[in-house]
Amino acid sequence: MNNRGFPLQEQWHPYHFGRKLFIQPINFRIMTNYVRYTLVYNPRNRSNKNGRARVYVCAYLHGEGRQYFYTGIDAEPSEWDEKRRLFHSRNPYGSYKNAECADVVRRLTDIEMGLRLRGERVSLRAIRQEFNCGGTADFHSFVSSNLLGESGCSLGTLSGRRSVHRALKGFRPELPFGQLTPALLKQFEQHLYRKGMRPASVSEYLTILRVFVRAAIRMGYMKAEENPFLHYNIRKVRPSRQGIPEETLAGLEGMKFGESERNLQCARDMFLFSCYTGLRFSDIVRLAPADILQQEGRRYLQIRTQKTGQDISVPLDGLFGGKAAVLIERYKGGERCFPASANNRTNERLAEIGRRLDPPRKFTFHQARHTFACMLASRGANPYTIKYLMGHASIQTSMIYIHTSLAMVEQDLSRISGM
Repeated sequence: MNNRGFPLQEQWHPYHFGRKLFIQPINFRIMTNYVRYTLVYNPRNRSNKNGRARVYVCAYLHGEGRQYFYTGIDAEPSEWDEKRRLFHSRNPYGSYKNAECADVVRRLTDIEMGLRLRGERVSLRAIRQEFNCGGTADFHSFVSSNLLGESGCSLGTLSGRRSVHRALKGFRPELPFGQLTPALLKQFEQHLYRKGMRPASVSEYLTILRVFVRAAIRMGYMKAEENPFLHYNIRKVRPSRQGIPEETLAGLEGMKFGESERNLQCARDMFLFSCYTGLRFSDIVRLAPADILQQEGRRYLQIRTQKTGQDISVPLDGLFGGKAAVLIERYKGGERCFPASANNRTNERLAEIGRRLDPPRKFTFHQARHTFACMLASRGANPYTIKYLMGHASIQTSMIYIHTSLAMVEQDLSRISGM
């Protein structure tokens, strides 16, 4: 008997899986509100670099709307049958992938039934927590399960996320969602300062943490009104980034290296190449001879930047007397224009090179882009030309790299008549 005096009876719980209707017998007390599960392909219209997109299970619950659960399967558009909402049977792995998707649906229904049998309220948020975190409401588990894997982000983005997560775990080894408050954010900020971080780095860490929180809200772990950043402002600190004086570049060009120091010479040449072309490290290490084109007797680099996806053409012979073209000729004959290298190793070698200068200087590879922008600006280049050559998506980003100096001010004032 149920609590209203009606006898228990076996009823049937239908749910849709694509266009097929599956029937599952369940013994339950009178219940009316069940979750409906449907397979969907690329609901957010996002594809990776290979043209593949994710397959999700869309869970709909009356009164709560819908949420999407990633099946762990990516597919090309040609593999998916949108009408049947299944993988094509002609695909060699179609049956296997359909079975994998069915297992995800089965897991979700088991979680739903488990909540009902335990007498707990069924909600998409509760299903989400148990699906991704094994039933725990821990912020660290959520971040580890959803934001630190190979999710289509660049290696630099993933590295930054992992650094922030390590710092957060060092600050609070256990962090339930309910403890994410503005007061905790303030304590975390002070903790980072005590660790010796600079204001710009603290601002960047908090910005990445805000990405974590927004993802938790988007995926149903938190409500929008529970966002601790609604009542906490991140102090925006623009880091001090300066270009390298041209006399220092001349000193770098004149440095000599021994036979056993070819790694140092390559790091120096890649750095100078970035100073004379404005390319990022990630684009320089991917640069291949096929990216160098000849047009009317002049050489151009034509690439799509990895970070922003902007198509740019860099005139090798027309920038700074063709110095970049001379550097790239030294490594002619390989699959890449420069030998393979890692960014951190290159920065270590640049630090060694900087210690040999008189006076010693500290270099990082990204300073080369600031140097490129400053040298162009000092020669009167249009900011929009600098934006194009640097592969920026907006002019505001380019202006960060253009540093006004006293010499530039005097040069501009000298052009104005009567000054």
